Amino acid sequence: AVTDTSRADKPSYSIQFYNAQGAAIDKVYLRELSAETIARWQAMIQEQQQTVNNETLTLEAQEPLNDWRYKALSEEERAQLQQGWQAMTDVHQFHSLLKNLDIDRASSYHQAPEHMTQQLDIGAVEAVFEQARDAKCPIMIFVGNSGLVQIQTGTVQTLKRMGDWFNILDKDHNDFTLHLKDKALAQVWSVKRPTKDGIVTCIEGFDGHGVSIFSVFGQRIEGTPELEAWQQIVSKVIEAYPYAEALAPVVMAEEESV
Repeated sequence: AVTDTSRADKPSYSIQFYNAQGAAIDKVYLRELSAETIARWQAMIQEQQQTVNNETLTLEAQEPLNDWRYKALSEEERAQLQQGWQAMTDVHQFHSLLKNLDIDRASSYHQAPEHMTQQLDIGAVEAVFEQARDAKCPIMIFVGNSGLVQIQTGTVQTLKRMGDWFNILDKDHNDFTLHLKDKALAQVWSVKRPTKDGIVTCIEGFDGHGVSIFSVFGQRIEGTPELEAWQQIVSKVIEAYPYAEALAPVVMAEEESV
C-alpha cells in the first residue's frame, strides 16, 4: 500500500502488486479523493496490515530473457501439433497443446496447419485498429504480463501515432487508454483456431524474446460465431500487410531449449 502526498493538491493512494522478482504486476489507485473515501481506504489498509508477516522479504533473481529462436518440431511432433490444433473445440485448449509439445507460441505458428496462421508486417497492427474504428466493430484487446491479463472489450475511436508508439486515447469514449510500442514488435501474426462455435481469429504481437505482448479478437460471446465484420477486417489486413521477409529457422540447441 503506497501513499504519496508529495503533491498536496493531488495526493495518491494505491495498492501495488509485485512478483517474486520485484516486477510490477498490477497497481490499483483510489480515484475519489473525498475525506470519507480516504478514511475508508486507510481503514481497509490498516485492517489488512494486521495480517501481514513483516519479516524481511528476499527477492528472487530475475533470469535474463534470451532472444527468441525458432524451435522446429520433429515430423511426428508437427503432425501431433497440427492434428491437435484442428481438433480444438475451445481456444483455451491451445495452452495444453503447446505445453505437451514443449513449444512456444511463435514457433508453433510457423508450423501450424495450412491457412491457420499468417505472419504479417508490423504495419498490420495500426491498420487493424484503424479498420475496427472505421467499421465500428467491437473488439477484445488482451494485454498481459507474468501474473495478470487485462481485457478491454468495445469499440475504439481515438487513435494516435506518437513516434514508435501507437496509442488508443479513448478516455472520453469508454475510459480506455492503450500505449503500444508497436515499432519494437518482432513478430505479428494472424491466427485462426477452431472452436465448437466456428473459427476464432486474432491478431497477436510478440517482442524479440518471443513474449506475447497483445492479442486482438473480434468481440464474441461464448456460444456465438465470430463477427463477420471482424473476419472481413482480418482478411483485408492479411492481404495488405503480408510479411515480406522469409524466416530462416534455426533449431534450438538442446541446452537452450528450456
